[in-house]
Amino acid sequence: MESTGDAPRRRRRRTPIGSETVRESTDGVSSGFSVPDEDLADTIVDINRLVEQKATGTDSPLPETSLNIYDKETRLRFIHKMRMRDLPKAEMCKRLGVSMGTLNSDIKELYSRLREGARKLDVNELIGDSIATYNEVLSMALNHASNVELPTPTRLAALRTVLSAKNDMHRFLNLAGFYDVAVYTKKETKTENDIGQLIKVTQAILNEDNTAENTQIPSALRAEVEHELDEIRLF
Repeated sequence: MESTGDAPRRRRRRTPIGSETVRESTDGVSSGFSVPDEDLADTIVDINRLVEQKATGTDSPLPETSLNIYDKETRLRFIHKMRMRDLPKAEMCKRLGVSMGTLNSDIKELYSRLREGARKLDVNELIGDSIATYNEVLSMALNHASNVELPTPTRLAALRTVLSAKNDMHRFLNLAGFYDVAVYTKKETKTENDIGQLIKVTQAILNEDNTAENTQIPSALRAEVEHELDEIRLF
């Protein structure tokens, strides 16, 4: 059957940044930029699908403002990954399909968020979370080590994991300064701990207290405290 007129022209759409496009764009880069994780690629695909629905006039599950927020959050996450791999800005603009001004604005906001997150960090919370992770590893490894149904090499490997995790936890606590302030021993006849004794020695030196009790302070400890106080006085 012959056509009575010209065939309708198809509207050409710009290809969205999907998972396949992300994978192709990240191959063969000399700077070492690796392929982003699947969650990021899937999120980009979902956002482009919503953009297409909005452009074609179909019902969109998200309003335009929410769509822009999701698009920006995904872009910031992608920028963070590329910045950690030291990708040039020109290449980042090309892969994201944004201008240099938009990229610089996003980078500025990204660093602002990172600084704000660092200000809110709590040392006790970080140490507690790390110890909880070590304890979980120890628990899982000990469960494997005590399982008689597992072969002996597997149980021995689990025991090595236990020892490694325990030693690593002590190294972490040492680097965090825990053992610098931890109380090791207490006197048998008194409740004064090591920190209390150090404070007492410092006060005695500052007050030039030469009573009989304070003259029994070990010379090495007194010399160490006096040295620290001399350094403080220099400032």
